[in-house]
Amino acid sequence: MSTPQQSKLHSRLESEHGRMATKLVRRIEFLERKSARFRNHLHFTLHCKHHGVTPASLKLKSSVKGITAERILQRAQHQLVGERIRQIYATLNNIKQQIADIDEQLFTELPMETYSEVKEWVAHAHKAEWDKCRSRQQTKFARLSSSDKQTKTRDKNRPIVPVNQQEHKEVTDRWVINKSDKELTAAELSVLQKGLNYAVSPSKIPVVEFITGVESATKLIGHDSDEASRLRLDCVDILEHAKVPDSNISKEERAALRDLKSDNNIMILPADKGRATVVMNKTSYQDKANELLADKNTYELIKKDPTAKYKNLLVDQLKVLKDEEWIDFKLYRQLYPTTAVVPKFYGLPKVHKPSCPLRPIVASRGSITYDTAKFVANILSPLVGKSERHLQNSEDLVNKMSKFTLGPEECLVSFDVTALFTCVPVDESLVIVKDLLTADTTLESRTDLSPQQVTDLLSTCLKTTYFVYNEKFYVQREGAAMGSPVSPIIANLFMENFEEKALQSCANPPQILGALCR
Repeated sequence: MSTPQQSKLHSRLESEHGRMATKLVRRIEFLERKSARFRNHLHFTLHCKHHGVTPASLKLKSSVKGITAERILQRAQHQLVGERIRQIYATLNNIKQQIADIDEQLFTELPMETYSEVKEWVAHAHKAEWDKCRSRQQTKFARLSSSDKQTKTRDKNRPIVPVNQQEHKEVTDRWVINKSDKELTAAELSVLQKGLNYAVSPSKIPVVEFITGVESATKLIGHDSDEASRLRLDCVDILEHAKVPDSNISKEERAALRDLKSDNNIMILPADKGRATVVMNKTSYQDKANELLADKNTYELIKKDPTAKYKNLLVDQLKVLKDEEWIDFKLYRQLYPTTAVVPKFYGLPKVHKPSCPLRPIVASRGSITYDTAKFVANILSPLVGKSERHLQNSEDLVNKMSKFTLGPEECLVSFDVTALFTCVPVDESLVIVKDLLTADTTLESRTDLSPQQVTDLLSTCLKTTYFVYNEKFYVQREGAAMGSPVSPIIANLFMENFEEKALQSCANPPQILGALCR
């Protein structure tokens, strides 16, 4: 039965925006109420599962008697509860998608004031339905738990799920995103929610790692010096009295870590945006990575490791700068590639986009051009943000938006550049950088190198991008590699120059807040 306030809203919508708009509002309100009921149903079922209570509708009986038969029935009931939970999740995801589709239609068809009013009413309807169902489910659970004499022992491999399951679901959705076919246990979810940077306390003192670290440190202060000897003695004394720290995870979580590590069918990765942990099927990850590398305009498969070739190219360039005294021996030694770590290719899943594509990353830390790229990045960084449309952060965006007033024929839009880094034209970007360096009156305060010399070093960093993936070597033919210290700066400088040229070519240039695609 509809309330007077609801009827009034529906009547006004139909008179002002037509029957179709009213139909959409009724539909989204129905779906929100349905979502509230199913979320309560999920909360109740999970509560039953983790407190050893079987919902009445899932209780099984058998004429076969005995302890073994009872265990079979209990196991079957437990599996049925799990299947019900899975089906509820699937239903909720379906409802969520339907709500999103209708919400998008309402956003485009209704004025903002009316849209906000509808959203407020729908949220009120959801909360009212949630409160009503929650009270009913709490009474139902209390009755079940008091009358059910088959109090089951909890599964010791699964920690207790929080009572507020709605809150737990939000945490799971935010911090652990499961895109795989693997059904994660509560212990696996718990340990993954801690994040990929969480330091698990060791089960024994890592003596070898400590000794290796100390020996590396002694090279900086003199391997045979008295100070190095005192450092070794202090380290030995500490290790002799060291105790294994208390475990910072439970036994169930430690077992879950081992299980996750031994599962060769999944990949565990950080999400491209945010700090969520993503679990993917290994085959799905490899298919997406191979699809990226199949772009022959960007990547080229080569027969052998080009590290030696690229190292000689950079070393020759640095020797010329040192011999001509453009850089001193200290800087030459800093930039000289003493290590030859081959960059590795991997992808970060973009969980905020449909089909979850990968962002290609080339891990260049320790590579032959990494230190040179850092050096060049420090020289170029002051050039970024010179445009009046540059945005520092979200607060800067809000401040600039507050000064804009949209007219009746104007609209606010944002653009997203697909694969920005790999789409940046290198040769054109080098010309832009050289022109900016030439016009920069503060360049001499940052380096003794000329604009041409800085540009040449930048060219070497951008045009020697290579990596290994699945034991195969590739070179990047175009664009900047995500993972190099200099790539974000080049992408920003190119986009700022592109915006300036685009605006100059317009007869009536639009008002632009900033490069939102960055």
